[in-house]
Amino acid sequence: MDLRGRWFGSGESLAVAEPSKPDPSSRPTGDAGEGPVAHRLLGQLLVADAAITRAALQGALAAQARSHAPLGDLLVSLGFCSRGEIEAALCRQRDGATRSESERLVTAQVGMDQRLRKLGVKESHIRAALQFAAATGTSLTRVVLDLGLISAETMAQALADENNRQYFPQERVDRIDPSQLDMLSVAEFSGYVPAGRMEGRLLVAVAEPEKILEAQTRWQTYRVEVVIASPRTIETIYRRHFARTEQAFRQSVLQWEERQRLVRGADAQDGNEVEWIYGRLIRHACYVGANDIFLHKTLAGVGKVKLHVNGVGHLFAAIKEDLFDKVLNKLVSENSNADALARAPQEANVGIIGGLKEAFSDITDRYSFRLQLNQGRTHSEREAVVRILDRQAEQADFHALGFDEQVERQLLQYSRSSTGLVVVCGPTGSGKTTSLYAMMKKIDPIERSIRTIEKPIEYRHSMWHQMEVPADVSEGEGVRIMLNATLRMAPHVILMGEIREDLDVANRVISAAFTGHLVYTTLHVTEAALAITRLRHIGVTSENLAAALRGVLAQRLVQVLCPDCRAVDAREETQAERRRSAWLSDIEWNPMRGVGCLRCGWSGFRGRRIIYELLDIDRDVRDLVERGATARELARAGVPPGRSIWACGLRLVARGVTSIDELRRVADPPS
Repeated sequence: MDLRGRWFGSGESLAVAEPSKPDPSSRPTGDAGEGPVAHRLLGQLLVADAAITRAALQGALAAQARSHAPLGDLLVSLGFCSRGEIEAALCRQRDGATRSESERLVTAQVGMDQRLRKLGVKESHIRAALQFAAATGTSLTRVVLDLGLISAETMAQALADENNRQYFPQERVDRIDPSQLDMLSVAEFSGYVPAGRMEGRLLVAVAEPEKILEAQTRWQTYRVEVVIASPRTIETIYRRHFARTEQAFRQSVLQWEERQRLVRGADAQDGNEVEWIYGRLIRHACYVGANDIFLHKTLAGVGKVKLHVNGVGHLFAAIKEDLFDKVLNKLVSENSNADALARAPQEANVGIIGGLKEAFSDITDRYSFRLQLNQGRTHSEREAVVRILDRQAEQADFHALGFDEQVERQLLQYSRSSTGLVVVCGPTGSGKTTSLYAMMKKIDPIERSIRTIEKPIEYRHSMWHQMEVPADVSEGEGVRIMLNATLRMAPHVILMGEIREDLDVANRVISAAFTGHLVYTTLHVTEAALAITRLRHIGVTSENLAAALRGVLAQRLVQVLCPDCRAVDAREETQAERRRSAWLSDIEWNPMRGVGCLRCGWSGFRGRRIIYELLDIDRDVRDLVERGATARELARAGVPPGRSIWACGLRLVARGVTSIDELRRVADPPS
């Protein structure tokens, strides 16, 4: 539900009112003029009903800009109108939305089919998408994106070209200067957001051309330059810069501490407050894109909260020991057993603790959480790790991943194959799943049947048949059952989430790859050639590997230097890297290092890039695999010195994209 249905508060003070649930697909909420009831803001409806004056509305909006509270709460608390008057306006708004929705959808389809043809979408696919749109009452744009016929970024680029607007790519989000947005506020998510400043103009990003006028009206006191971005890009900007989740968390902690001081340590009933604090922490972690939350104590007994964002840990907060213990005890009581935890670490799927699921529906509907609990000798030595999984994460566009032309061409050739095994490898957090899904999205999901077996399902795709291994069965048994069932469905393409230490499963996957199926999977190894060694170690024969393998992609993610604070790296140890790599002699060498500034949070980095190597199983490499060659021999034959992961990273160092220190953090130099 968006803010129009959430005008009423959630039982807490207005100073820390919850941000509304972002909804990138929400429809226009109107401008200052007349229009359909469904497309007009709550305040405008109240003015039209003579429930409030325009002056009262402006006063409430000014207060909202300071407190970020729901407008309805403020209007009631300031005495401008009654709750009944607001409810009546909301009813009119909802009724108008219902009546106008079908007309809006018909209008939105006009010209879209022509736009899809220009983007190269097949005529048969356009017709199929039109049928889906008619059957579901969904816009053709949304159907095309859900079916994976084009990416959201491609659609945004096309809309920008058609409307003679600048395209705002996803990667520019990491380069936004927070100081340019500090004085702006977005109290409710309306599908457009300020995205920075350029040449004295305020950039406002919109996803739909129909909202350009509305966005210009909303920011009419500024010189506005409207740019087109994908819905996910706009939502990311909103979450990072306007949702104020860190402020809400810290205010909750301060309020709890103040209450404890007032009751002078009495055993107050503060369970609900603890739940809110934990919920706001989880929300903030989700909104900033964290993968993990670490909760543990320092030697001084202070509770430490650390977030892993982009694979790098950041100390987010230090909270008092008594509050930290209450949070950990609440996690244990709702997701484990104290006696069991004293004997061994515990693992659980966890949501928002307590009865606050509805209040935090913006994250509970989208994310899943995996909790790991551990305890030392006493209860005070408890610690927890919360792994965050975004079930609705939008896969990256294949052409935006950053592969060079040669590797990109080879990977696309694999996707057009009818049989074979493609392996993506790397450590946890190296972006394997993102690359895997991006490659598979290049396969036509209508003409070819695609089935997946995963634990867990990390991304959802409307046209893939995705199965998740149940948590209550052993992974090996669950995979075997699902793989047998999958093969009976005669799929063209199979995604096996990961091959683990199970020879039976590995042999079935290999067999499927050379008996008429194209199979994708992942392995946790650090180099492409080591994937073959690992599969042999599991027990797969060299002959079967040679028959099945198409290629092995190994990868990492390195942080990109902040463009605002990077400095020349003249250290001798950095210069020595060039001398050690003969293939670098013809490449311009301009290494940089991160210094740290306000814009990058003093880290020296903003964003990440992929580094990679591809072991293509051509005829020579296939012969080596069949003869049982070592990983070193395979790498020497299939991955030249200038094409290794390390070499790929050194190219970025040479261009000043990343630093030699960051490269060393994620990859090992050749021995």
